[in-house]
Amino acid sequence: MKSIFWLVLPVLVISAAYATETPPPATAIDPTPDSQIFAKTQSMCTGKMTYPSLALRRGAEGITKLELEINEKGKMSDVNVLHSSGHVDLDQAVINFVETCTFPVPKDMKAGEKVHSKFQWIWKLVDPK
Repeated sequence: MKSIFWLVLPVLVISAAYATETPPPATAIDPTPDSQIFAKTQSMCTGKMTYPSLALRRGAEGITKLELEINEKGKMSDVNVLHSSGHVDLDQAVINFVETCTFPVPKDMKAGEKVHSKFQWIWKLVDPK
């Protein structure tokens, strides 16, 4: 079994002012040095990451770390939660998101071969200024 990379995503920063509104899409975050990583990850995925509305209203934050098993086509074939955010809805949102992704894999992968990758998503709310 091969282990290829850690995919670390930037903090998803959502203003607490959205707590009673529909959460904005994750692509609405302020530009940061990590925004290029976020944009690249978003481009690998057909789904869009948004803060789950109930978690947003509760003010839930945390870090979700996953270990992904990725097949030769770059699709997730299995997932293990290595570290829970402490909120099932946040963890499930990350799992649902990565299920829509096609990850880069080594060019020499054979049919049926799997690689493992670690994926981290940071959920953080900030007060508007």
